[in-house]
This record gives sequence, structure tokens and C-alpha cells, in this order.
Amino acid sequence: MDNVLRDKFFSRVTEDFKVMSSLVMKQVGIVKTLFSSIDEVDIDAVHQELYTNERILDSLDVKLRREVINAIVLYSPRASDLRQIMSNYDMTGYLERMGDLVLNISRFLMTMDVKGEICRRYAPDLTKLLTTSASMIEQSIQAFNNENNTLARAIIDSDDVVDNLYRSIGVRTRSDYGDKHLSKSELNDILGINGIAYNVERIADNATNIAEAAIYFAEGEDVKHARLKKEEQDAINEQGGE
Repeated sequence: MDNVLRDKFFSRVTEDFKVMSSLVMKQVGIVKTLFSSIDEVDIDAVHQELYTNERILDSLDVKLRREVINAIVLYSPRASDLRQIMSNYDMTGYLERMGDLVLNISRFLMTMDVKGEICRRYAPDLTKLLTTSASMIEQSIQAFNNENNTLARAIIDSDDVVDNLYRSIGVRTRSDYGDKHLSKSELNDILGINGIAYNVERIADNATNIAEAAIYFAEGEDVKHARLKKEEQDAINEQGGE
């Protein structure tokens, strides 16, 4: 790839990626703030803000993907450039999915009694889960931008923390309400709490994916399959212990 064209391309992609990543962080921050002040929230207004930002994220996703494809077709990039291009392509997809997951959370909340006892009871747990996931997103982006593989690997390891927080919410809801007669509204709120927790856990998974893309960009090493093998082995071990 010609040096001038290369510099222009990566400058555009870097700026668009910064805008996209900042908007994802804003979306997660809005939801986190929502749970920390759930008694005062106007869920309709929050949903509209999240939806508007999601439309912008979708537009940035399309733009970045088009730029990547054009770079490959028009500029015949070298192997080192191609690795960065593909890493950016992957990361764009991960950020776009995070935006979708945030909107899923908002949709759950639209159907729930956010000022009710169940939502208020689990709001601190969801806030903690969101705070941990938001930190993972911020650090994974930082790891990619700074080619910091030590930080990237630490983020991958910290995914277990989010998984444990997510599982604990499921355990608590079963323990708190598993033997009780529930109204339709209460059952809906419990399902909503677990659905929100699942989507937050998936946001953290995508932060882990970004950390893996950072390692691939810097080292050319695909660590994703190693993680999948570990997860498969963990699942086998859990089944063996049942």
C-alpha cells in the first residue's frame, strides 16, 4: 500500500473507530447510571436516547466496513497492513454488537416495573456487573490502540469475574423466588433481570474479543481458539463433577 494512501486510510479508520468506541462507552454508561438511580429514571426517554445512538453506531459500522473493503480491493495492502485492517474490521463488528446488546437491555426495561421491588433489589448487582464490563471495554480499546498485550491478556483473564457475577444473579433469583407464588408482573421482572444480566455478560465477551483482536494485531497470534478449547474443557469438567 502506498505510504500516503496508507496513512490517509488508517487516519480515517482510527478517527471513526474512536467515535464508535466512545459512543459504545456512552451507551453502557447511560445504562449503568440508569441502574444506580432506577427510582428516578424516565425509561422512555432513556430508550429513545439509546435508540438514537444505536442508529449512529449502525451508520459507523457500515462506513468502517466499507472503508476496509475498499482498502483491500483498491490498495493491495501488505501483509502487516492487512493484519491491522482485518483487526479493525473485527473490532468494528464487536462494537456494533455491543450497541445491539445495550438496546436489548433497554427493551427489557421497557417491559418491566423499573420502580418495583424486584428491579430495586437487583439494581446493585446489575450496576456491579455493568461497571466491571464497562472497565473491560475501556481497557480492551486502550490495549488495542497502544498495542499493549499485557493489558489485553489481563482483560481476557478477567472475563471469569463477569461470568461469576452473571451466574450469581441467576442463583440469587432462583433462591429468592424459586419456591414462591409469583404474579405475572413479578415473573416478567425476574425474567427481565436475568435477560439483562445475560446481555451485559455478552457485552463483556465482546470486550474480550477486542482484547483478542489486539493480540492478533500486535503479534499475529490467534488466541481465540485457545480460549474456546479452555471453555470446552471447563464444560467437560463441570459435567464430570455432576
